[in-house]
Amino acid sequence: MKFAIFTWLLFLPIQIYAGPDASTMLSDREEMLQLLRESTPRSPRVFGVEIPAQQHANYELAMRIIKKDNAIIQRLKLQDEIDQASLLADNEAYKAITLSQEQDIQKLRNALTQKTHEINSQAVESWKYQSATLIFFVGMISFVFLYIQSKVNFSPSESFILSPLQTQEK
Repeated sequence: MKFAIFTWLLFLPIQIYAGPDASTMLSDREEMLQLLRESTPRSPRVFGVEIPAQQHANYELAMRIIKKDNAIIQRLKLQDEIDQASLLADNEAYKAITLSQEQDIQKLRNALTQKTHEINSQAVESWKYQSATLIFFVGMISFVFLYIQSKVNFSPSESFILSPLQTQEK
């Protein structure tokens, strides 16, 4: 975008100060040609206009018309070159924008991949801590059960009556 603006600003003075536009030069040429046609009597023809060999003013007018034609041709060539440069600048600007966007997309993809990796590694770490906590909890319950079983004797004694049915059997 900067390149397109720079190119436009570069050619702006040429467009402003390059002289009159082609339509103005064409109308001036038509006026001079009409003036030449009106001022000349019948004699030899140059560009379809009869010019006697002894009339120096008409010859100069014809030369001014030729110069005006050359100026019009140069102006049109210059305008064509400006248009082509503008198109090339636009193409370059679009290419630069596309390249920049592709680079940004690649950076975003890399950042997304890295963030996904971080999230997955955090999930694995969380799973490790949860598994370790579960194993510790189950192990502690097992050790407590074994400890209590070794310290407390669950064999029934005579003084200890669990139910009235135990007394009837004796």
